[in-house]
Amino acid sequence: MLTGTRIALTELRRTDLETLLDWINDPDTVRFNAPYSPVHEIGHLAWFDKVMNDPTRVVFGIRELESGRILGVLQLIDLHPIHRSAELIIRVGS
Repeated sequence: MLTGTRIALTELRRTDLETLLDWINDPDTVRFNAPYSPVHEIGHLAWFDKVMNDPTRVVFGIRELESGRILGVLQLIDLHPIHRSAELIIRVGS
């Protein structure tokens, strides 16, 4: 866990699924980084299981320290071990 004065980067948790599903189904939250398309719970669960087991991706929850509430998600995708590079994606949902 990486901790600042007000937020921390932590692992994603299954308890975050409902909030993450709400965000991905909110057109205003999604519009800056993906075309909007409604996601159903089964597809969302499949996405979660996939990203948690993907060696080319690292996903963190952005959490408020005081409450532990998830505020957003930070992802490093397309990890390249030789070039030591990745693409950074940040989604703030709340």
